[in-house]
Amino acid sequence: MADLTNQVLIWKEFKQGNQSAFSDLYHHYYESLYFYALRSTRCPVQAQECVQDLFVTLWNRRERLGDVQQVKPYLFKALRSIVGRRPLSLNDPLSRAGEATHAMVFSPEDFLIQREDDAYRQDTLTTVLNGLPPRQREAVYLKYYEELSYQQIAEVLHINYQSVVNLIYQAFKQLKQQPTLRKLIVQYQWLPLLICSYAV
Repeated sequence: MADLTNQVLIWKEFKQGNQSAFSDLYHHYYESLYFYALRSTRCPVQAQECVQDLFVTLWNRRERLGDVQQVKPYLFKALRSIVGRRPLSLNDPLSRAGEATHAMVFSPEDFLIQREDDAYRQDTLTTVLNGLPPRQREAVYLKYYEELSYQQIAEVLHINYQSVVNLIYQAFKQLKQQPTLRKLIVQYQWLPLLICSYAV
C-alpha cells in the first residue's frame, strides 16, 4: 500500500496528470472505499462499479478539482454521492422493507472476534448496530471503522459538526438501551469495545 504521508502533495501531482500519484491514491484508498460502498449498496458488483466510477470521474475532471487538505473524507463524500444516484437492487430485502435509500448496514465481519464461540456476540452486535437509524449507523461506521474525525464526518454527510456529535451520542444512547446487548454483557461479562471507547 502506498505511503500517503503527504496527501496534499500527492493530490496536487495527481491533478497535474501524474499517473503514479493517481495510482497511489487508488491503491491506498480502494479497499476502504469499496467496503464503504458495499455497506450501502449491499451488492459487490455495484460497490466495485461505484468505486471505479469515482476514480474515472476524478481522473477525467482532475484539472478542474480543487486543492484538498484531507483526501480520505473528500473521497468518501464523492463516493457517497455516486452511490446515492444508483438504484437499489431489487433483491435487496432492506429496500423492500422500506428502509432509506442505500442505508448502510454492518456485517459480522466488521468485528474482529478472536474465538469461534464468540460468534453469538458478533451476531448480536451486528444486529443491534443495524437496528440504529440509517444516519446514526453511517456516522458510527465512519467514526469507529474509518476513524474519521467529527468534522470529516460532517463533510461526508453534508451536515454540521454538532449534528455529527448528536448522531453519535444518540446512537450510543440507543445501543445501551438494547435488551439483547445488555443480556450479552451480563452473560459474558463483555462490553463491546465500540461502546467502551465512546466519548464525545
